[in-house]
Amino acid sequence: MKKNSYTSLQKLLWCVLIAALPIVIALRSHHLNNLLEPGYGFYASRDWTVITLGAFLTVIGGLFTVLSFVNARKGSVVLQYNNGGVKSRTMAIISIALSVMLIWDAVVCAGFVSKELQNIAEDRITFTLLMKTGLLPCLMEAITAPLAALFAIIFGIDSWKGNGSVAKRRFLALFPVIWLVMRTIFRFTRTLSFMRVSELFYELMFLAFMLIFLITFAQLYSGINEGGNDWVLIAAGYPAAIIAIMCYVSRIITIALGNKLTTLVQPEFIEFVLALFILNVLRVRLKAKSKAGN
Repeated sequence: MKKNSYTSLQKLLWCVLIAALPIVIALRSHHLNNLLEPGYGFYASRDWTVITLGAFLTVIGGLFTVLSFVNARKGSVVLQYNNGGVKSRTMAIISIALSVMLIWDAVVCAGFVSKELQNIAEDRITFTLLMKTGLLPCLMEAITAPLAALFAIIFGIDSWKGNGSVAKRRFLALFPVIWLVMRTIFRFTRTLSFMRVSELFYELMFLAFMLIFLITFAQLYSGINEGGNDWVLIAAGYPAAIIAIMCYVSRIITIALGNKLTTLVQPEFIEFVLALFILNVLRVRLKAKSKAGN
């Protein structure tokens, strides 16, 4: 494969990403500052920007899917991770940062579980109660987060050295997937109105795309049934990154403007780091294939 096939694809994807981010961040910042009600952050009022943001994200997601699929059909997208490692100090630093945030997530979740158990100490603890309060999925998130951090650490060391040894530890690649499933289940224990779409709705969109990305990533990196799935990594990765950055940056802007966010709508740095992880995984691998095809 010629080098310009990969570089052209990568430039096009990054151009779409860079063009889309200011638009979605501006629209979402407007929502947070002007349209959401206190409490769970449902829309108190609507204007043209609400439909515009939803439609724009749909178009962008579809565009990434089409670009990745068409390039895959042409043979331009080949991200077979099990073929060897790629050396990247930036990827290593982001992976280590992700491992730190995963450990912090475990601490936060453990603190939440401990606090809530004290609040319901006088009640009969049942499975239904644990699920309704979110304690069980939050506890499982706390347990699986250090395991996911272990993979991130090893992946970071592997990226620093570039020897590809982590691909031999296939079971490790499942830990981030399991952690994200627990995190998603925990999010579903919060109040959500699809009629008055809340900030949580965008978090769930991010988690859905992120889950597809991590499952495909695990397949590619471990070399298990990886054939032809590389385009999915790109199709799910870029939309996940856009939504994560949109949510995080718009919340930071809202706070910087002196406006308060609800307790359940706070900036979560781990999701921003996950977005950086996605973008660097794709950048490093497309760049590596560009060099290989030259």
